[in-house]
Amino acid sequence: MNRQQRSRWRRKLLHCKHLNKPDSSGFTFRGLKPKKKCERSFCPHFFHNRKRSTLFFFCVKKINFIIEKPLLLLTVFLLFGCKQPHGPAEAQTINIAEIPGVTIPVHGEIPVSEISETAQYTGTITWSPGDSPFNNQTVYIASINLTAKSGYTLNGVTQNFFTVAGANVVINDPDSGLVTAFFPETNTYNIGDTGPNNFGIVFYVTDGGKHGLVAAPEDLSESKLWIYGGLTLTTANGGTSTEIGTGLANTNAIINQSGHSGSAAQQCKDYTGGDFTDWFLPSKDELNAIWDNLVNDGSGSNNGIGSFEEDYYWSSSEYSALYAHCQSFTDGGQDTAFKSGAYYVRPVRAF
Repeated sequence: MNRQQRSRWRRKLLHCKHLNKPDSSGFTFRGLKPKKKCERSFCPHFFHNRKRSTLFFFCVKKINFIIEKPLLLLTVFLLFGCKQPHGPAEAQTINIAEIPGVTIPVHGEIPVSEISETAQYTGTITWSPGDSPFNNQTVYIASINLTAKSGYTLNGVTQNFFTVAGANVVINDPDSGLVTAFFPETNTYNIGDTGPNNFGIVFYVTDGGKHGLVAAPEDLSESKLWIYGGLTLTTANGGTSTEIGTGLANTNAIINQSGHSGSAAQQCKDYTGGDFTDWFLPSKDELNAIWDNLVNDGSGSNNGIGSFEEDYYWSSSEYSALYAHCQSFTDGGQDTAFKSGAYYVRPVRAF
């Protein structure tokens, strides 16, 4: 290398503000601020423009050349413009369109208040109308408020991008996590359907299936006396009736009778099947509706629906100071029995 070439390389090296001291591997260039973007070759004009805020990192390739003495080899790196942004990575636009965990409104079920969390966002739900549980024959609207997780953004989300399973219409504005989902009208119940919260068996309906009565899917653990305690077995209650719709009032009247210490009615009141706490002992006519609408096979025999025993069941209707109404689920015959008798108990509830 002649004197002119050596001088040119010295001038190039003098431009390096961050030139490390030589070690066994030679000189290394790091953290350089270029004046302008360089091509795939060494550029002597990288280093002194302080106005640029973008930091450049560089791919490297080794080359050997002689600087001053013919026998001195130094390792120099050819620098290529591998640009990298300074600061945190740019947030990614949310791309999960289907919002999980928003279930279709069903009569008798409890509305959810949060979506199922995704890798990109969380969300809360507000329902209109705000029924809990859902009513029948009602159109419900879910207002969903999505919040982007770290590293994600709603900026860039297009209009009506999001979807909700079971909804008729789902809308959202551009760049927004406020989503509105319109659901179809809730269904009505028919006799024999599974009850609200997917629990029990519907045996009586009114108002076009919007309301009715549901029987628990099983008998309580053991047969019970109609009432226990003091003189209650021989004292008239006087507060019960036989009609459909009176079972809950009958149950409360039995429990509140002076001297009461236990009863078939209390056992039903304590039942919490399906996460409901409003079960009661059916009245005489409500118990008969179970037989007529569910259990009777059409020829007066037990068809096995609901797993009713071929035995007697208590109603909550009192007959006299000593007797209460009961019914055979062998042939449907209605009867009366001493309150001290131990018969089967099946809770019911209204919806």
